[in-house]
Amino acid sequence: TEAVSAEGIPAETFYIEDLLRGKPESTRQLFEEVREAIFALGEADMILEKANKNIVSYRHGKNFCELWIQNARLKLWIDIPAAQLDDPYGLARDVSRVGHWGTGESEVSLGSLNELDKVMDLVRQAYQLTL
Repeated sequence: TEAVSAEGIPAETFYIEDLLRGKPESTRQLFEEVREAIFALGEADMILEKANKNIVSYRHGKNFCELWIQNARLKLWIDIPAAQLDDPYGLARDVSRVGHWGTGESEVSLGSLNELDKVMDLVRQAYQLTL
């Protein structure tokens, strides 16, 4: 069954491969590592991944993280108010009053696997709010 908009027009379908097209191999690998770490937060098939026009969203009942694949880094929006986020490394930026693609209020940028554990600690906090 094809998705249809409210106007009865077939809705456009997006794929992660479309978002990865033309990106450097290092960025593609970084995305795969983040993706694997996000899925490891929950039981099999409990976290849903959806490619949109510009971002990939992750949800467990509700969205908890959105990710934008840029050329040299990933930008993540974490669905937790900045004031509630335990961020000892000061990685997140409050974007609650700034335009952005994700629904989250906290933004973090990931450019290296060295930062993965610190970033995933922040994502984990938003995921736990969905439990």
